[in-house]
Amino acid sequence: MNIHTYTISVLALVVLAGCAATPQSISEMDMQERIKLTSGYPGCPSCSKVKTYSSPLVSSISTRFSGPEAIGWINVKLSLALTNKTENFIPQYQLIAQFTNGGDFSDWTEIYIDGVKLSATGDLQDKKCFNSIGSGCSWTQAYVLDAKRVEDAMKSNSGIDLFIGKPVHTTVLANDGYIQRPVAKKTIIGVREAISSSVLAGFVKGLQARGADMPRT
Repeated sequence: MNIHTYTISVLALVVLAGCAATPQSISEMDMQERIKLTSGYPGCPSCSKVKTYSSPLVSSISTRFSGPEAIGWINVKLSLALTNKTENFIPQYQLIAQFTNGGDFSDWTEIYIDGVKLSATGDLQDKKCFNSIGSGCSWTQAYVLDAKRVEDAMKSNSGIDLFIGKPVHTTVLANDGYIQRPVAKKTIIGVREAISSSVLAGFVKGLQARGADMPRT
């Protein structure tokens, strides 16, 4: 497990602690070909004006943690989506996460890009908890993916680095050069995953080929 310091100050310490997931093996063409279109939404399947295009990124990302900050596991399937199920039907990129988590990660999990937490859209969907093989819960959550961030990642050929995890709050002693004092420590425990620029390009090209209304940047 690699531990990386994200932000340090006299009053607060934030640490990202995570494992790297298995690199993706999806090609640009895969992303184009795997895009699926669904119309409508629950409660109004005939609302054809509402359209969502989606394409899965990886089969699953799975990592276990054994402390001391957290014990449990994260298992998540990610998809890229474009939907106009928004206010005024404005097209929006989204990251769809299907979680099946256990232990300390059963209650909630967050997704970060460049240390910034992504905004969730709407409530959790299909949340179910179980205790048949360990205790845990499964749910689906959509997150807003900024259109300019997607465009910049493609232009710079840098892709997008995700951090999937949850914050754990503790208190540690730190020396500011004069005396030791308690400092709030926020450790975000989780797993890293990268979305390559070619995968993003494949998704965008596939949308354009299907005549989708694209987000503005």
